[in-house]
Amino acid sequence: MNRLLIAFCSISLLFSACKEPVENTEKTEKRERLDQLIPAYSKAESYEKQMQSIDADKDLFEAKSLSYIDNEGNIESVSALIDSTYQFSKLVHYLTETDGRQVETHFYFKGSQLFTSVQTIKRYIKNTTYVREVKTYYNEQNIVVYTAERKVAGENDITKAAYVAAEKRLHDPSKALEIINQTGKFQTNFLGFNESREKIFINIGTDFYNSSVVIPSYKGVLKTLKDNESKYLNKPLKIEFKEVTELDGFSYQALLDIKLL
Repeated sequence: MNRLLIAFCSISLLFSACKEPVENTEKTEKRERLDQLIPAYSKAESYEKQMQSIDADKDLFEAKSLSYIDNEGNIESVSALIDSTYQFSKLVHYLTETDGRQVETHFYFKGSQLFTSVQTIKRYIKNTTYVREVKTYYNEQNIVVYTAERKVAGENDITKAAYVAAEKRLHDPSKALEIINQTGKFQTNFLGFNESREKIFINIGTDFYNSSVVIPSYKGVLKTLKDNESKYLNKPLKIEFKEVTELDGFSYQALLDIKLL
């Protein structure tokens, strides 16, 4: 590239004495930054464009799962970008472990096919943050065709780091789908009620994961559950909720609708 640039300027000297080297340098730097962001895989640009299209699609709407906690205190949740037919275009799985390790995995779909996943892992060791990002491309048979990764430490920006080829790695979206759909180990079974901070919470979940949602009062289905707790214990419910943050910063999940299944 440098030879081409020198040759270009030499020719331009005959006409304009190469008056615009700054503009050419900026274009070169932008191209180099783009090369850093796209792994060295022949079909990478196609994958990247599909991902960018989903992230920029304003016709998609966001849905959020309940926030679940497991028996060891790890917290998991999922957000989704969904089209008008309720087809997932993207899932983001969030995991915060008790030791502070954070894992965020983005799954990109074309129809029902997973075509890219990007997982970012943050660790905090001796006041230093270590970040590792792993990107995987899949073919139409959901088989991994390429994986790349990049790492940074401290205050360095992971988005400016270069990818390098890595051992092929599969990121399975099954758990994220269970979380957003309230199925499997994330089924919202009735586990009882409790009161805290002058609020009433309904506890839901399974032996593996559970969640709590603030209710307005014991009315309708909620009164039925309250009056017959032992009868309905572990019975499946369908929960709709919204996230609420109070002025003092306290955040919780507030019930919008509840159904016995």
